[in-house]
Amino acid sequence: MRLADPHLNVFHPYRGPDASGEAAARQLENNLTRALAITLTTLGDSPGRTLLIQELGVSPGAAEGFRRCDLQVSAPDADWPPSAKRSLAIVLGSLADPVPAPGYTAKTGVLDLAIVGDQFVLGIESKVGSNVAQGQLTAHKRTLQIPCSQPVSRITWTALARCAHSILLENALEPVPRFVLQQFEEYLRVNGFGGFTNDHFAYFALSPEERAAAQPVKEGIRRQLKGLIQELHSRWNPAWVDNVGKIGAGDGDAYAALKPPHSKAGGQLPHLSIAIAPTGLQIFFNVETDLAYNQFLKRWNANREEFVGLLVDLSPNGGTSALVNAWRLEVLHRIPLPPKLRACRSEPSIEISAFTAKSMPSPLLSEVIAEAIKKPPGGWSPEIKVVRHYKASFVSSDIDFVDMVAEDARSLEPFFDWIGQPVRKA
Repeated sequence: MRLADPHLNVFHPYRGPDASGEAAARQLENNLTRALAITLTTLGDSPGRTLLIQELGVSPGAAEGFRRCDLQVSAPDADWPPSAKRSLAIVLGSLADPVPAPGYTAKTGVLDLAIVGDQFVLGIESKVGSNVAQGQLTAHKRTLQIPCSQPVSRITWTALARCAHSILLENALEPVPRFVLQQFEEYLRVNGFGGFTNDHFAYFALSPEERAAAQPVKEGIRRQLKGLIQELHSRWNPAWVDNVGKIGAGDGDAYAALKPPHSKAGGQLPHLSIAIAPTGLQIFFNVETDLAYNQFLKRWNANREEFVGLLVDLSPNGGTSALVNAWRLEVLHRIPLPPKLRACRSEPSIEISAFTAKSMPSPLLSEVIAEAIKKPPGGWSPEIKVVRHYKASFVSSDIDFVDMVAEDARSLEPFFDWIGQPVRKA
């Protein structure tokens, strides 16, 4: 899909992103539901349809007897199988979304989608980043005529995107079903479910006018960053705080972070960051404020040998792939721009890979780093990063790279221990 014409994807709404806030979320929820219904209907008797229905929670035997999809269902049909064969599922933007949310109110009248088969009826409530009202679930169970005590299954749009990707890789499909499933996966990914796409990386090279026309891609970037940082958070210390930065009109990248527990200075302390730019994705141990720099400098002066050792230790698992770069230490000196801009430009002071560090005598490496991290008289504190870079071509082609990034996060934990902010209790 080319950003110049996003409507080349068959599921992209031609009316465009004409809403904002909660209205935009509802619009996306409706469009995703419609895309799912069209995909299941168009796949015909191909194995792709059965596998998608199984991913939604229907048993393998029953999933093969698909009949139809009905949107906006407020009452059971006479041809539905018995109530014992009916169930309810919520398709979410993230499993971190609260379900249900006490005290949250919303329209509760109709099911977003009913997937009907010979041996099953699966009711779907579609959500993107918003809460689910208990009243909605109760009303949906009443529509399905199932007990209020019956559990509600949960799945994410990301899981459906990954399922579609797997189906395309592992099954021989007829041309039309393959095209529709490719379009469905692409539509989910562009909107921030299932992995980054080339469009997400290319967004940062667009002009302001082109960016204005690519609002869904921008929201997809933030949604994907949110999902990734939440996944890292689930494997990190839950007391830390995750957040996703805004994307300004002229920004050349976007970021998300895991920061130490909330305190007056929590957001300024050393933290874990991920960022994407046109070239790819980075994950890094991040020292970028005066407070963090002073903390780093104190530990450096007390025990520089351990920091150097940690950097060298990254070399065995920092493979020099053409798609995944080795770990490296970067120090960027920040030069203030005119006061009215309240900004700075960064110039690299040092960039040294863990492999190079391993080949250098420790005293020499220590002196090189010590010189690079010096704060210029009257200047700004430098930014210090231990970073790994994934090229855009790799990230956009492999939607299961999350485990690799999570392993990278674990590799950075010793640096937080060294600086006095342990991720895990001793």
